[in-house]
Amino acid sequence: MHELKTVRPAGTLGPKLQPESKPCEARYCLFQTAWSIKGLSRTVAQLTQVLDSTVGSPVVDRTGLTGNFDFDLTWGSAGDVARDPSIQSPEDLAALFTALREQLGLALEPTRAPYDVLVVDSISRQTPD
Repeated sequence: MHELKTVRPAGTLGPKLQPESKPCEARYCLFQTAWSIKGLSRTVAQLTQVLDSTVGSPVVDRTGLTGNFDFDLTWGSAGDVARDPSIQSPEDLAALFTALREQLGLALEPTRAPYDVLVVDSISRQTPD
């Protein structure tokens, strides 16, 4: 589990995390590739959900930031943009953590805390009545 926190003095934002410039009216306002996450008029909670799948463990928002933001986060080498974003090497994750700090003014820090987990005991096909 990781916590997402602000890291700059007085909660100032990084250069690529800004309060929304205008509401996003496009069909898709959040884009992710293997090496980038871009959001238009998105909340930090929505960024946190994308980071969950990218880092492969739950991420909890502890930033205290409210409202919508525009953000543009890039890391790693832009080699294979078609690759599954949830498959990150240790080097990729290190680059992501650095990019979060430098570009957005946020940090992912490991933590231990309880969280909800869904456990499936069994599964079977439906039978006709």
